[in-house]
Order: sequence, then structure tokens, then C-alpha cells
Amino acid sequence: YSGALCETNAAPCFDGCTFSGNAVGAVLFGDKTMISKSRFIDNNVCGIRVIDGSQSKVTDCEITKCGCGIECRAPVSTAPLFANCDIHTNLYAGILCSGYSRPTIRECNIHDHDEVAGVVVRCSALAKLEKCRVDANKVGILCRLHGEVMCEHGTISDNRVGVTVEFSGIGTVKRCISKSNVNHSVLCRTQGNM
Repeated sequence: YSGALCETNAAPCFDGCTFSGNAVGAVLFGDKTMISKSRFIDNNVCGIRVIDGSQSKVTDCEITKCGCGIECRAPVSTAPLFANCDIHTNLYAGILCSGYSRPTIRECNIHDHDEVAGVVVRCSALAKLEKCRVDANKVGILCRLHGEVMCEHGTISDNRVGVTVEFSGIGTVKRCISKSNVNHSVLCRTQGNM
């Protein structure tokens, strides 16, 4: 099922590893795993799944050609950190946040997701994007169904739509550069709050 399964209170470190050909590259569950300089490629369901209280740190990694790059979901608060990662060319989305996940996504490059979006935040999740570059996606950031996204000091460019907030989603964009998005830089519709 997974290349690595890191369960409650585990704190392994992975450095310079490749996770490939699994359903899920790594499942991080209630843990404090540290992953750096690693590659997640060709995992069918997702590259990294973060669930149930995980406070993992993933830095300087490439996540590509997976069903979904990163999936954060939890019935309890999950607060992983993703920093300086290149998240690209995944089938569904680069990052999918739902439930009570609270990821911080810092200085990541999220690009080339044609199916849905670079970042999807939904179902009571709160994602914080800091100094990220979100470009060349169908939708750069999609916030919906009571999800909340806070994006600061980033660049949102060359997407079909830069940011979409809909169906009681909440979006906050501060001190970002939004340019060259094909249809709209920001699309707020159907009870979206921006």
C-alpha cells in the first residue's frame, strides 16, 4: 500500500529517498516524521498522505506524477509543514486539504496541474501558503465547502483562473502578485467569501 507508514509518536527521518510505484508514497499518521531532499514519483493515489494529528516536516522534496501530490485530511487537527518543495504534474491536484488539516506550505513551487487545481482546500481545512509560486494550473488555488486559505507574499500566475473561492469557502490573499492568469485572477462565486 505505501512506501513508508509512519504511525503515532514515530519520528523517523528520510533524506535523499525515492518513493515510487506505490498506492501512496508515504502515510504520515500522528507522527513527527522529517523528510528532506526526497522524491515522490508515480504513486497511484498520492505521493504523501498526512492524517490524524501528524506534525511532519517535508522539505526540499519533489512530488510529481502521482494521483494527488499531497493529501492532508483529518478528523483531528493535523499541522504538517511543507517547505521549499517542487509539487508538479500530478493528476488531480498538487495539494488537497480537507477535514481539520492545517498545513503550512512555505516557499513551494506548485505548478502544471491541469485536471483540477494546484491547491484545493475544502471541508473545514485551513491552508497557509507563504511565499509560494502557484502557476500554470487549471485553477491555482480552489477554496470551497467551508475550506479556508490564507496566501501571503506569493505569486499566482499563468493559471486559467488564479484563485477560485466558492460554496462558503473563505479566501485571504495578502501582498501577492497575481498576473497573467488567462480567465480571472480571482473568481468569487456562489457564497464564496474573499
